[in-house]
Amino acid sequence: METADNKELCSFCHKSRSNYTCPRCNAGCCSLACYQVQEHADCSESFYQKCVMEEMPCNDENPSKQKIIEALHRMQELDEHDDNSDLLDSDDDADCTSLADRLKGVNLDDAKEVWKRLKDDERQQFQALLRSGDINALIKEWEPWWLQHESKIQELDNITNYKNNCPKIKEDIKSFNTITTKPPAECVRHNLINILSAYAVVSRYFNGCHFEFLDEAVNYIILLSLNLKDNLNFEDADSAIGSVQQECIKVLQISPDTENMEYIKEDTDHILQGPNVTDKNYYLLCGLSEVHNLLSGFLKKKSLISRHTKSDHLQRVKMKLYLKKIEYFLSYVSHYVK
Repeated sequence: METADNKELCSFCHKSRSNYTCPRCNAGCCSLACYQVQEHADCSESFYQKCVMEEMPCNDENPSKQKIIEALHRMQELDEHDDNSDLLDSDDDADCTSLADRLKGVNLDDAKEVWKRLKDDERQQFQALLRSGDINALIKEWEPWWLQHESKIQELDNITNYKNNCPKIKEDIKSFNTITTKPPAECVRHNLINILSAYAVVSRYFNGCHFEFLDEAVNYIILLSLNLKDNLNFEDADSAIGSVQQECIKVLQISPDTENMEYIKEDTDHILQGPNVTDKNYYLLCGLSEVHNLLSGFLKKKSLISRHTKSDHLQRVKMKLYLKKIEYFLSYVSHYVK
């Protein structure tokens, strides 16, 4: 709503000054409560429908629409199990048709049609979640693959094949001796930790959908890892992880509270620990391979652009250098980390 120049009385309560103007009908209103009154429902309903449409991009490859539908399903499940629901009664309360049935055959790109299929109480609850920002709470949290560890003693029948949930390790990892004749410096291991820490943060940030947000994921990994971005060397693991923590505060605006910072350190420690004592370098190789796949996918995507600017060319050159660095780390881990 836009700020009104004239301070007339609210068009709905007729008591308070109208500090805002409805962008659709130009009616003056004093608060959100008045904006949402029944006599103004046509405008307010249109506004929230627009919010839903913005949450459901028309690109079939974008997972956002699927996440919203998943959120709606989970919202319905929570509502069905909530005996103390205080939502307003509606005329379609008697309609017990499940959300899945109502959305059957509906083009999920058509936000208007999806919105029509929702019942009044579902629309109200969805609107409330959008306003409060709690919509993300309905989306299932991704469980990182690096959190799985095998105990030293397990029955054979109960051993989990952790490799099924891990990224595929790059197949053609070069021998370290073919890349360089120089032994690795002490900082190499710490620089490796800096990159993997940034990767872990980005994976969680996109809730495991980092490949579906390729451009953003790659840019964030580079921005968070100062070893990639600025070729900065780190003297120890603490400074390597600490650098990522500080960049998270600046780049992603993540709260610097203890819990968030501990998450970053713990995730990195899990990757360094590996799935078990015999495959200690396995998670390192998995993480580096996935970073390599992200960078390769980004480079391939940019190469498909028909017209390239000077900036695009420089970006591709940098990306190739980043790929070479990741390939160096893959060789290093394969040769030196056991």
